[in-house]
Order: sequence, then structure tokens, then C-alpha cells
Amino acid sequence: MSKEECMEALSKHAGIKPVITSTVWNELDKENKEFFESYFTGLTQIKADRMSEAEFRR
Repeated sequence: MSKEECMEALSKHAGIKPVITSTVWNELDKENKEFFESYFTGLTQIKADRMSEAEFRR
């Protein structure tokens, strides 16, 4: 889940304002750089795999 997806989900399902989620996300990112780098690398790969799979099915 991307930052934007997380902000949208928390706003919709928990009533948390996107600015709050964004602020917390940014602080977590600052404190846990290695985790977020690995997370986004994995997220990018998953999205690429899904796109390739969708193209293959056509």
C-alpha cells in the first residue's frame, strides 16, 4: 500500500485526516529509512509483476 493509498484508506475507514497520516508516515520514514526503502522496492516489484501478468493475459 502506497502512502496515498494508506491516507485514503485511513480517511475512509477510520476518519483520520490525510494530513495526520502523511505527517506520521513522513516521520516513520525519517526514523526507518532502510525499512521504507525495502518496502518501496518490494511494492514497486509487486506492481510491476501485476502489470506484466495483466499484459500476459491479453
